[in-house]
Amino acid sequence: MMGLSARHIISACEASLRRLHTDRIDLNPMHHGGRATPVDETLGALELLLQQGKIIYFGSSNFAGWLLAGFQERARARGTQGLLSEHSLHNLLSREMELEVCRACREYGIGMIPWSPQASGILGGTAGAHQGGRRSDAQTRDRGQRHCEQRAAYQRLCQEVGSPPSEAALAWLLDQPG
Repeated sequence: MMGLSARHIISACEASLRRLHTDRIDLNPMHHGGRATPVDETLGALELLLQQGKIIYFGSSNFAGWLLAGFQERARARGTQGLLSEHSLHNLLSREMELEVCRACREYGIGMIPWSPQASGILGGTAGAHQGGRRSDAQTRDRGQRHCEQRAAYQRLCQEVGSPPSEAALAWLLDQPG
């Protein structure tokens, strides 16, 4: 049971519904992977969950731009709803999403949800204070040290414009197209 197969999607949704003690998920995101699974199989499972009222919308996470476009085109050809959102790493230090994903999202009407908008605290002025989650404190410190010069320049800029670093990082994201 792997990736975006119909069996995996339906099973994962059922497990989430049980864990959440609910009968409906408003937005069901699919994490990257499953490129070996035909898009029609994935869409068929999602359509079934929509018809059963178990999900209202579905989205993606960490999909490449070409995969977003292909998914939306297949959904259009099937006459079904496509992706509502794409959840990708996007912040002032990690802008790879802008290479193709942002454009695909804009072209296909997919909402963009950035994750780690403050780069694990580096842009929020709390680098090294990260606790819990998937990154260890050491990983966060190492990343903060790699970006030491950028962080210092960013903090100077924030002081010049009179904005707290955390607010400036979020304001920058909110100002991006899409």
